[in-house]
This record gives sequence, structure tokens and C-alpha cells, in this order.
Amino acid sequence: RPAQSAGVADVDGRGEVYSLGCVLYGMVAGQRPRGRATASEVVEGARAGVLPDASRLTRRVSNEAAAVVMRAMMPERENRFRTAGELADACASVWADANRQRRCPD
Repeated sequence: RPAQSAGVADVDGRGEVYSLGCVLYGMVAGQRPRGRATASEVVEGARAGVLPDASRLTRRVSNEAAAVVMRAMMPERENRFRTAGELADACASVWADANRQRRCPD
């Protein structure tokens, strides 16, 4: 988690949101967000503000769903969802929209 690795004193639930975003990325993309990077390389990438490749997500899910996952993994915690509940709500919303679109003929 970037905040913990940076020594931020007031770590909050957004570190867990980051971790959940990484898990979601892996589930959708079929690989870890930073590939086979070592723990220190992951931390350095997060500190540098380097985001994983979003195109690996958009090949499999909508742009909206990919944006939710990417927001969860933003290096700056202020740009992430504040809670896991907010992340869950966003996921439910974009996946519900996707399911509705599949069921409704044009």
C-alpha cells in the first residue's frame, strides 16, 4: 500500500481500497497490475505515480468498469474511493449497467 510504504502517519481505509483495486485488476486482466515486479518495484512505481496499463482492462470490460478499477489504484489516496463501500457501490453500478445492456435488445 503506497501510503504505508511512504510512512504516512494517518493511514486510513484507502490503503485497503488500493489493495482491492489490485485484486480487481488481476481478476479482470488475468495478471497482476505490475506483472512480476518485486515488492520494492511496486512501491516505487506507486510513489512515482505510475499506473498499470488500463487497456488490459478495457479489452474485457467497459471503459466505465475499467475507470472504477483504475480509480481504486490511484497512487494519491485522495483520488481513490474513500471506503471499500464506495468502491463496492461503484462496481455494482457499472456491472449492473453492463448486465442491463446485455439483456436489452437494441
